Amino acid sequence: MLKIGILGGTFDPVHIGHLMLADHAATIFNLSKVLFIPSGRPPHKDISKITQASHRIAMIRLATSCNGLFETSTVECDSPGVSYTYATLDALRGIYGPDADFYYIVGSDVLYYITKFRNYRQVLDSCAFIASARPGAGQLQAGTLAREISAAHGARIELMDFPEIEISSSMIRDKIAAGESVRYMLPDKVIEYIGENGLYAVGGDTNLPGYWDSVPEPEAATAAGLERTVRPDAAIPAESGRDVPILPDPAGVEQTVRPDAAGLERIKRHVASKISAERYKHTLGVMDEAEKLAVLFGADPDNAVLAALLHDCMRDAPQAELIAFCEADGMLVTDLERGMPVLLHARAGAVEAKKLLGGANGGIDEAIACHTTGRENMDLLSKIIFTADAIEPGRDYDAARKARDMLYKKGGVKYGLKRLDEVVLYLLENQIAYIIKSGRPLHPDTVLARNRLIGGALREGGKT
Repeated sequence: MLKIGILGGTFDPVHIGHLMLADHAATIFNLSKVLFIPSGRPPHKDISKITQASHRIAMIRLATSCNGLFETSTVECDSPGVSYTYATLDALRGIYGPDADFYYIVGSDVLYYITKFRNYRQVLDSCAFIASARPGAGQLQAGTLAREISAAHGARIELMDFPEIEISSSMIRDKIAAGESVRYMLPDKVIEYIGENGLYAVGGDTNLPGYWDSVPEPEAATAAGLERTVRPDAAIPAESGRDVPILPDPAGVEQTVRPDAAGLERIKRHVASKISAERYKHTLGVMDEAEKLAVLFGADPDNAVLAALLHDCMRDAPQAELIAFCEADGMLVTDLERGMPVLLHARAGAVEAKKLLGGANGGIDEAIACHTTGRENMDLLSKIIFTADAIEPGRDYDAARKARDMLYKKGGVKYGLKRLDEVVLYLLENQIAYIIKSGRPLHPDTVLARNRLIGGALREGGKT
């Protein structure tokens, strides 16, 4: 049976600590090989600060070329989307077959947040973990934690004595940027490669601060820093055009999710780790637009900001992950949606929102779920998110410009919700025309949303 060690990380750059750890694990556990797997888009890192994958792969190959047990795998760099451990293990299983035994080599600190991994139960079932810990109190603490995780989840966790080496990739980047020597910290061939390619002229940390703190425990209903309040319906400004509460429940109260500043920042970092920098820029634009529309039309600004922040959080996930995410939540995924993953990211984003905010979230998940296609019975928050996504300042096309003019140049507040409905209807009809022209099938929710708004307009006009 193949006993395959896995050492993952950004390796930015690979250094002797990585090599010594891999060699020690291979010796102690009699591993057949150790795969060095550089991350493609790690969720806990600022992707804009990470050296491009081709350089990191080249440096690993140079560093490992003299050890026959070491191999470089590009399975994560070759895969689109965020690099998750469960997906990596699935890919390796397809390469090495069902009989391969995988051993993930990690520092013992990983044990403190291993149950926050995406699909962590699948991860724990798919491999054993070799957790390195220096002898002493640190190893005793790691041993206690390993036993607790093993008892609770049936995980296989082996502890390995390994001396602490005061070398890190960030330290090396900082030294190179400062013009200091890094000799003996990484192989000479890697040092030469860095010099030849002008890497690390700027140092700095690539971690997203507080990322793991921002990810809720699997069974947690809410994220840290979020407060859910139930409040009576507020007085409705006369100029808003509202004559009913936004999202009334049977008791006549409105559910509002109120993040404090730290909680909102944690969610921002979580979202930023899951999507590209360009898409995150769009998300921030939608946030600003949604808050503005919420104030104009009498919706809750806090709910609008959260819905906008999370609306595209699954946009860059691969198709298989989107389908699995939706089906795991009990959703029926249609053939149309299977063939067009762009239609699924909104529904998957709604699932993610429920995990972060809890089920009673003031309709935030529902607004996210329909922000791409619309739906027949769109409430006020849904209309705001649908509109904000289409007209945020980064959207520079004719339909977006016209919709902005309809709202702001023609007095959106003066005309109240009727004006917002007109804009949503215009955007839906423009979307329908574009899809028909492109030869793609229409999603039925888009047609139903358009027909419902037309029906409302006819009734208001006295027609039947």
